[in-house]
Amino acid sequence: MEVFLCVGSDPVPPFNGPCNSEQKPMGLRQCRNVIGAWAMGATGLTLPKMAGIPIGGPDSSRNVVIEIHYNNPDKLVGEVDNSGIRFYVTANLRPHDAGIMELGLVYSSRNAIPPGQSEFNLRGYCDSRCTSVGLPSKGIFVFASQLHTHGTGRRVVTYHLRNGRRLPDLNRDDHYYPHFQEIRLLPQPVHVQRGDVLVTQCTYDTSASHQVTFGGLDHSNEMCLNYIFYYPQSQLELCKSEVSQPELDEFLLNHITSGEDTTNVATVEDKFEAIDWKQQHMADTLSKFYSQATVEMHCNSSGGTRILDSPVHVRPVPVPHRMLPVSLENLIKCLMW
Repeated sequence: MEVFLCVGSDPVPPFNGPCNSEQKPMGLRQCRNVIGAWAMGATGLTLPKMAGIPIGGPDSSRNVVIEIHYNNPDKLVGEVDNSGIRFYVTANLRPHDAGIMELGLVYSSRNAIPPGQSEFNLRGYCDSRCTSVGLPSKGIFVFASQLHTHGTGRRVVTYHLRNGRRLPDLNRDDHYYPHFQEIRLLPQPVHVQRGDVLVTQCTYDTSASHQVTFGGLDHSNEMCLNYIFYYPQSQLELCKSEVSQPELDEFLLNHITSGEDTTNVATVEDKFEAIDWKQQHMADTLSKFYSQATVEMHCNSSGGTRILDSPVHVRPVPVPHRMLPVSLENLIKCLMW
């Protein structure tokens, strides 16, 4: 569940219906500024004393959108829901406006997990050029984080890179459980500077599945996200990626099972399902492809539009292994000597 504040001066049309409905008014595109988020297992969040979510004031929009993702596989009717998010506000302004930024993978079927895998990784990138044009000159300070996948997620981490060096992880859960998606206050605020890279990696377990799991909004699909809470607020609302469509199409067409009828293989889903995933080497080949293929960056503002001068296509950034502590490194050198 998310609450979005509408930005801009254009009138916001009323709407109540499915998020992906063709009847959804175009005017709602300006309503992408996240001011609240919740997922299964989360409790409330008290912001630090130095920052607060800006709500109200003479220049603030009076329109918000609440988006709720329901899971109703049995198509039950007549069910009533009164879910929502309660905000506690103060007239005493804090030193900084806080923001919420979405990291990870775009909701796309290009991000897919083969069946029968006990451990399969996908990575979403927030590129250095994205942070260079999207963050304020002195960077931001991240004080909380909420990791998010659907049912097959088992481990989530956001790596923090600067000038090719791996800094301490922004957040990590090696025992991730989809029904306990707590918004976690970090031990201390993490300074993310312009030019830094944030890589969110999710590890999935599809060993009980016999079909490809695609990225998407449905609960049967998968996600890989990290909502970071930070200050001061920036224009960068969403910093996510997906693999290049042309490169993925070429990969899939080159690996469709020999003899498979390709007359109806039109969509990405069709192409994935025309591959024999019972062969483990195919999953390994896909994993290697994802780690090397060009990715399409989504560096978006709260209005849902791409930030000017932000990158479109980039090469994936490798995540180096953590460096040895200096003292241990020196000890090893002494022993070798």
